[in-house]
Amino acid sequence: MMKRQQSFPGKFLLIVIASVLLLSMGGLLYAGDAVDALFIDKDGHVSIGTSTSKANLDVSGTVKAEEFMTDKGASLGAVKTAVSNIQKDVNVLNLHVPVGTIMAYGGNTTDSGIINQLKEQGWLPCNGVAVSREEYKDLYNIIGTAFGSISDTTFQVPDMRGLFLRGVDQGSTRDPEAGSRQAPAPNGNAGDKVGSVQEDQLKTHKHTVNAAHAGLAGGKSTGDPIAVAGWPRNFAGKEVEAAGGAETRPKNIYVNWIIKAKHTLPLKP
Repeated sequence: MMKRQQSFPGKFLLIVIASVLLLSMGGLLYAGDAVDALFIDKDGHVSIGTSTSKANLDVSGTVKAEEFMTDKGASLGAVKTAVSNIQKDVNVLNLHVPVGTIMAYGGNTTDSGIINQLKEQGWLPCNGVAVSREEYKDLYNIIGTAFGSISDTTFQVPDMRGLFLRGVDQGSTRDPEAGSRQAPAPNGNAGDKVGSVQEDQLKTHKHTVNAAHAGLAGGKSTGDPIAVAGWPRNFAGKEVEAAGGAETRPKNIYVNWIIKAKHTLPLKP
């Protein structure tokens, strides 16, 4: 009875040789013009639907999964949508913070490293810089040129350095000078619109005048000295003593303001 010849070692050797040859040619599991093939280049980058991977995993097409998990433990849960649609649904990871939201931030927004980290998380410092309308199209669709624009391809983020925030009056008359508000930068919003600014001022008022300090006899009186019986007309040029500081302000604490510019997958804390 003839014994069956074993050919496994030979086949295995052929597979190994074929794999080495494919690696030397630049990739594995890639057949000619089969663009839907799985491709592994010599650097270990995996691509599907493309032979020119730009990342560790590059997929040209739709990916479906029960769950995605980042190396920081953040999970997309049972998201069953294409990767191309994840950016649209990523508000789960962004705590439902809408683009255009302005928040107080305790980090140093003059530090380039912190600025880069903010950008990775979809935020920009409110320092008045011009940014690309294309790169930050979601933010541009929300705020437009409300805070200024210096070209047809850029727009400016709010410049909130050193400023308090105030709600837009929207015709409520709580801001009696809403109509005279100025644009924050060229081509920005003025009047009763978001982005407009006001300079500091004091509401019109009167002080008590101490006549004794002006070298006159008598006690105290209020209002315009000329209207006070018995006071000389040449007293009109006198002033009360100055008091106070360089500005009118409440007690306050410094923070930096940042604005949500786009939705991103926050892989870093």
